[in-house]
Amino acid sequence: MFAEVEPAAQKFPGLGLYLLLARAEVAVSEGRFSEAAKYARQGLAPDQRPNAITRAQLKRVLGLALLRSGSKTQGERECEESLGSFEKAGDPAALVAARLAAIEARVETGQSANAVALFAQLEPSLTSYPESAWRAMAVVSRVNPQYHERARQALAQLERTWPSDLYRSYIKRPDILQQARPLLSQSNANLK
Repeated sequence: MFAEVEPAAQKFPGLGLYLLLARAEVAVSEGRFSEAAKYARQGLAPDQRPNAITRAQLKRVLGLALLRSGSKTQGERECEESLGSFEKAGDPAALVAARLAAIEARVETGQSANAVALFAQLEPSLTSYPESAWRAMAVVSRVNPQYHERARQALAQLERTWPSDLYRSYIKRPDILQQARPLLSQSNANLK
């Protein structure tokens, strides 16, 4: 998929930067964290000259890759830096993604109260982002069990509203499966 874009990326440097971001996003979603970190760092290199939004996106992906590979403190720092950038940027979808990453980082680094507080800021916007809603509730349910059932219901709603082939493909992604498994423990048939 990405190999087809490589020749065009050579001609248009800006495209190359977005290609690095896309590769990093896919790698982190597939659990290839060192590869995701490598692509994100390449995109953050001074010669790439990413704009503020792209830089913040790369920082978010780098933070998640580091966090999920065990470098929790460094990952949390990158996620928080990304969040700070998006709070100033005025991009609602990117802010949701940055808040979700920061919530995960805070949970992973033992900052339960801060994770729940950030979730409270995020929650009003989640009706517009149903895919992010179940994930946010699943993450925060790790430190506040009251969100477990709401996360399960939100994921079930996603399953009802998405085309079945799309949902089956989505739920099999390594990152999604890891978050969904505790919610679907009663119906593991959906995960096969």
